[in-house]
Amino acid sequence: GNAGAGGEALRRLQCGLIGRAYALLRPGGQMVYSTCSAREEENEDVVRYLLETEGSRDARILPAQVPVGEGTDLVGRGSLEGTLRFRPNVGVDGDNITTGGGFFLARIGKVADVSNCEDYHPPIQRPA
Repeated sequence: GNAGAGGEALRRLQCGLIGRAYALLRPGGQMVYSTCSAREEENEDVVRYLLETEGSRDARILPAQVPVGEGTDLVGRGSLEGTLRFRPNVGVDGDNITTGGGFFLARIGKVADVSNCEDYHPPIQRPA
């Protein structure tokens, strides 16, 4: 795992990356945040950071879907509504049990027309 100071540094990096990617997203656009980690600190917590600080009024989690495995032991819902987790060590291929690491996926959209959002407040402009 990425415990301790190294884990916190990685989380800060991931928060910076998701914030920058979101800032480049056009209104009405979509992006995917995905990791090869099962740790909530690197997944849902990073998406929560985006929703709470970088784009809280126009960022939305869009339901993520995959063509196979959803609702099985292999693919489940993340702790954040609309996100998916791919679980390690549960795949079966014939007589062989496959193993692997966990994965996370969040599909994020930027609201195209915020004038229709009753609770919309423009984000605070940060000094350069």
